[in-house]
Amino acid sequence: MTPLSRHNSTHNPCPPNRVQLHFTRLATRIREDGVTVYGFGEDKTPASFRNACDTFTYLEVLREGEVEALAASPQRVSSKELRSNTKLVSGLRSSVAIAAGEDDWANLSAVGSLMRKQHPDFDPRNWGYAKISDLVRTIGLFDVEPRPTGGPQIRNKSK
Repeated sequence: MTPLSRHNSTHNPCPPNRVQLHFTRLATRIREDGVTVYGFGEDKTPASFRNACDTFTYLEVLREGEVEALAASPQRVSSKELRSNTKLVSGLRSSVAIAAGEDDWANLSAVGSLMRKQHPDFDPRNWGYAKISDLVRTIGLFDVEPRPTGGPQIRNKSK
């Protein structure tokens, strides 16, 4: 039993903001030592902690049977809502631009990796999609093509 688990919910020996600050500093220090930090938490987890992690996953997307639920889920965010999410769209556009070769095409897995580095809480499941390819196709602002070698490729759509 940890010292914190012995206390009931009405008495918390460490106020939440002090605990969050402690974990943010700890995650930052561990990353500075060259160790990968995986964070897990709820939607209300402070941005400072999410950004201090290499990868942050929301607990809501880890529920049992998530793949089946996502496949049949009506909770997918619509194309219109995705397009209006400026953080998501600008992050994807900049990741595509960074990863793109001379032909303006980028490997989709490289784009996903760049998104995770720039936004540790990026996960297509946050919008109800099991795969990043489904997410970017739904947004409709990118061309996605399968390639015989190297997996799917992505580029910003021509205007």
